[in-house]
Amino acid sequence: MMSFLRDPAATGWLDKIQFTGYLGSGAFGLVLSAVHGQDDKSAEAPTSPDEVYYTAVKIVAGREPNSMDYDDDTNGNTETPYATNTNYTTSEPTQLSKVRWEFQNMKATQHPNLTKLYQLKEINFTLKQIQSLPRVLDADYTKFKWMLEKMAKLNETVYCIEMELCGPNLRTWLDKVSPISSEEFDNIRLAIIRDIIEGMRYLHGKNILHRDFKPANIFFASHENMFPVKIGDFGLSQTSSSAIFVTDIENNDDRLIANSSYHTANVGTYLYQAPEMKNQTMPRTRYGKQADIFSLGLVLLEIVQLYKTRQDRVEAFTSIVGRKDFTVISDADNLVITTNVKQLIIHMTAKDPNSRLASMFNVSLSDRKYVLERHSNCKII
Repeated sequence: MMSFLRDPAATGWLDKIQFTGYLGSGAFGLVLSAVHGQDDKSAEAPTSPDEVYYTAVKIVAGREPNSMDYDDDTNGNTETPYATNTNYTTSEPTQLSKVRWEFQNMKATQHPNLTKLYQLKEINFTLKQIQSLPRVLDADYTKFKWMLEKMAKLNETVYCIEMELCGPNLRTWLDKVSPISSEEFDNIRLAIIRDIIEGMRYLHGKNILHRDFKPANIFFASHENMFPVKIGDFGLSQTSSSAIFVTDIENNDDRLIANSSYHTANVGTYLYQAPEMKNQTMPRTRYGKQADIFSLGLVLLEIVQLYKTRQDRVEAFTSIVGRKDFTVISDADNLVITTNVKQLIIHMTAKDPNSRLASMFNVSLSDRKYVLERHSNCKII
């Protein structure tokens, strides 16, 4: 894995990289696709400074171009649904601190269902370098680029995280896919569910909370192939060495002492936030891994029911969480008939954390005939 130490001052890095496209933006940053080298060929991961390969680069500044907060799809760019979507609201510390946390939390992780982070760079862009960035007709991109020009004039530093370049995100797929009554389509949905469960189980096993789990932060492997599906965008992730987060692997137990601690309130995307994360009066509130489990349960509900509008999602989430109306999960769906996914969703989305599944060790999809190989080259449909 590449690291911050390979080129700590970023000298020469910008000379070898060419930004090729705009992938997404948020309140404090943007994500661009990039190619290293001159030849038009790709590689899954870089192995030497001279190798040609494609990556995604998240550029994060310490100042905010506007004061707008974003929901999961109020800023989504469905025409460029790749890499990382940074749309979130949070009251966390500075963006430069958060990007360091993201890199520190994730640099040692290695799992097929998590996006890879390669290296962190501190950059002082020149005006010429900023003006050479891709030209994009997008209001948020234009604001951020204008802000970078101001920072360049003041010689201010920005952070760049170079990461694995993935394919479309799950939000885009859910919005566009047409339900098909077939075993192949059922197996595709099952493979997506299994991959994100495995990714979250690994993340929690490393005592890392994602805190912004949603379809826009789940990615297919590439432009052509769906699998493996990967969890990404760890900008709001949190880790702790406290005993309350220690996982007892031998006993499959996350609750050695307690399963929550005090963290920043209202972190992540509101629609997918666990109830215990929301606190309008206090800056910190008590929650733990079960908050991620709640968000994961809502994502599973979307994969099963395939809601097409945000309003449909809001109504379904309100019904199942607030009113315990489990009829929003259709008993006629093949996944519900052949697996325990309905029971999982019900127990993962309980409003009271004490009634919710306590650990990812408890989140297990029941066995069934599984035609689609988990890492097959399945084309995106």
